[in-house]
Amino acid sequence: AGKGFSDYHGLNFRGEIQDVGSTGLTMKMNYTWSHAIDNLSDVFSGSFNNFNLGLMDPFNPGLDKGNASFDARQRFVLSGIWDIPAFKSGRGLGRQLLGGWTLAPIFVAQTGNPFTLYDSTNAQFWVSARAMFDGPVDRKGTLGAPTSTPNNFTWMNLANAKINSNWVNPITGNSEFGPFPSNMTGRNAFTGPGSYNLDLGLYKSFQMTETTKAQFRLETYNSLNHSNLYVNTADVDLAATSLISANRGRACANCTPSRRNVQLALKFTF
Repeated sequence: AGKGFSDYHGLNFRGEIQDVGSTGLTMKMNYTWSHAIDNLSDVFSGSFNNFNLGLMDPFNPGLDKGNASFDARQRFVLSGIWDIPAFKSGRGLGRQLLGGWTLAPIFVAQTGNPFTLYDSTNAQFWVSARAMFDGPVDRKGTLGAPTSTPNNFTWMNLANAKINSNWVNPITGNSEFGPFPSNMTGRNAFTGPGSYNLDLGLYKSFQMTETTKAQFRLETYNSLNHSNLYVNTADVDLAATSLISANRGRACANCTPSRRNVQLALKFTF
C-alpha cells in the first residue's frame, strides 16, 4: 500500500594507536556524526516508543518520514588494550605474580535517541495520532527536578505549551484517520537524554609451559555502575499528562534496571 523510505548520511572519524614503543598500548577511537531517517524502523514497530503498529497511514507512508528510532546524531567510542610491560621480561615467581597483566577498557558516549509524542484523547481504536500544537514547542528536553517517583526526573514540561487535543476527522468523528492537520508533530520529533557507559576487562596471564598458557579474566560491564536516563514510555501520551519524565537506570517501570555486572573466567591456551 506504500513505498518504504530510509536514508542515512554522516561523517566518521577514526584514530588508532598500536603498540607505541615498549608501552604495549593499542587504542582505537571512533567519532560519528550522522542522521538516520526512515518511515518505519522495524516491521512490527518493536521499539519502546511505538503506540501504533506499522505506518499510521499505509496509503501515505511519507506521513511517518522522520528520525529513525536508532538515530543518534553523535557517538564516540574509545577502546584500548594495554599489555602492561612491568615485569614482562622478568623471571621466576616475580614475573608470574607481577607480570602478564592486561587492561582493556571500552568507553561509549552518545547523544539521545528520538521519541514520539502521541495524543489519544479522541482515539476510539488502537491508533493514536501524534501530538498537535498550536504554537512552537521545544523539541529537546532538559534534566529537571525529581518527581514523586523514585529515580524519576522531569525531562519536558509541556504545561504551558499550546496542546491541541480537539482535532477529529469530520467524517469518522475520531482522530485515527487522515488527512491529518499540519500542526501534528512528526514521528520521532523529540530528543531523549544522552548516555555513556564504561566496560572494563582486567586479565592476568600465566605462562605454564612453552606452549600452554592460562589466563584469569575479570570483566565488568557498566563498570562505573552509572544509571543513564530513559524517557518514561508511560508519559508520551498527552491525553494522560503534559509532564514528560525520564527514569534513571531503566527504560520503563517494569524494565530490568541497569547495574554493574561482573564475571570471572579462566581461559587455557594450548
